[in-house]
Amino acid sequence: MADFVKQNARSREWVIGSPRFVDVVEDNRTRPEDFLTETLGGLLQIYSTFPPHKLPHDVDVANLHEVEALVDAVRKFSLDEGVNFDFELDRDFVGSVENGQPDEMLAEVLLGEWRRHLLG
Repeated sequence: MADFVKQNARSREWVIGSPRFVDVVEDNRTRPEDFLTETLGGLLQIYSTFPPHKLPHDVDVANLHEVEALVDAVRKFSLDEGVNFDFELDRDFVGSVENGQPDEMLAEVLLGEWRRHLLG
C-alpha cells in the first residue's frame, strides 16, 4: 500500500500536495465487543468548497481531476490485487471501490455531481 501511494504521489503535480500514506489504529471502543479502527491507505488534501469558501473555477476543476485520477488508480489496483477500498471526505464515507468497480455513491453522487456542477 505504501508503494502504491508513493507511485501515485509522483504521478503528477498536485494542487495542495501529493497523497500521503496513512496507517493509523484508533481505539474508539466503548464496549468490550467493539473493535479497534484501522485506517490503511492514502490521504489527499483538497480545498473545501463548503460555505463560506469559494474556489476559483480552475482550482476546483484541478481538485476534481486529482480525485478522479486517484479513483481510477485505486480502481485498477483493486482489480489487480483483489483489494477493496472505502473513500472518506472529512471522515464521512463517500463511497467505495470493490473488485475494481466504484459504487454508485462514489461514481455518481460524489464525482458525477461534482463534475456536472463544474463542467455542465
